[in-house]
Amino acid sequence: MEPAERLRGDGVFARHALFGMLARMVFALLSCIGPATDTAPADAASSDSARVDSAQPTDTDTALEEVCDGADNDGDGLIDEGFDEDGDGFTTCGAVWDCDDSDAFINPDAPDVCDGIDNDCSGAIDEAFDSDGDGDSACGSDCDDEDPTISGHLPEICDGLDNNCDGEADEGFDADGDGFTTCLGDCDDDNADTWPGAPEVCDGQANDCSGEALDETVDNDGDGLTICEGDCDDTEAASYAGAEEICDGVDNDCNGETDENPECYGCVTSSPYLVCSGVLTWAAAADACAVFGLHLVTINDAAENSLVASLLSETAWIGFSDLDAEGSFTWQDGSPVTFTSWSSGEPNDSNGEDCTHTNWSSPGLWNDLDCGNTEPFVCE
Repeated sequence: MEPAERLRGDGVFARHALFGMLARMVFALLSCIGPATDTAPADAASSDSARVDSAQPTDTDTALEEVCDGADNDGDGLIDEGFDEDGDGFTTCGAVWDCDDSDAFINPDAPDVCDGIDNDCSGAIDEAFDSDGDGDSACGSDCDDEDPTISGHLPEICDGLDNNCDGEADEGFDADGDGFTTCLGDCDDDNADTWPGAPEVCDGQANDCSGEALDETVDNDGDGLTICEGDCDDTEAASYAGAEEICDGVDNDCNGETDENPECYGCVTSSPYLVCSGVLTWAAAADACAVFGLHLVTINDAAENSLVASLLSETAWIGFSDLDAEGSFTWQDGSPVTFTSWSSGEPNDSNGEDCTHTNWSSPGLWNDLDCGNTEPFVCE
């Protein structure tokens, strides 16, 4: 065969081979698609759908759930979203974390203010306001921010100070309850009569913690008696058992009463009354009458009122007051009120006047007066 004829034959053969290959490809494609019908069988549709669904990517295939760890777990460009409860930009996880995620004013970027709270999550409270460096401030529980041994966070020690800021000093260190501890010089913390400067009593102890000889064996005022021998005031020579009472403001005879002689108040007897020219407040006058075994005078009728008035040359306290109940005057000795002799317009309780004196505007007329005023008085 000639070369030209061979070439033509080869070309025909190649075209036939190409057409055959294309036919086989079409047939294979039609076999995959299946018959061309309007409605695919349910199983086929479901199978196709499954093939399509399985071909689509899902969230679980491409992203993780966000957790609080300082990383962008779900790949959305945000870190720890959903874990900042107070919206201050900080969460409880991560290298810089929020120490209180319920308060937007507490976070690592917050300024520290004096409020007893760790605002900036530094682990210290009010550190910028702690002058003495004891870890507490005046806006916390430190009652003395100049002394590092004093803070509401510290235990009490025996040093004369209120270390724990509870308003008491050295509580728990005063065994006998006399107000002095051993660190404040109590030489016997089991004896409440013994403390620095305590008055000496006859008990065989150095009560004043002077470290000297027992004072009860010494006559300090030189009156010839010690406290164990009846001297009730060993600093006052005019005071001892058996001494004569004189008008000096001292219990000279050690009977527990002072100036119990009526003469000390300028009193003279006009039976049954004791008319005293010495001026005292109403309460002091009542006390003086009591020292004499008497009370401020009670006036029961007009005749007695006139008699009392005649004994006086000036105003004087009587035993009538409304100290117990405003506006309700009663007698000091509890006698019923059977007579009054108020001056016109009285009693008026001007500026809290609660006590009564007589012979105010004229003999026998009464007036209410401030009980703190000083007046002569009448006892009976």
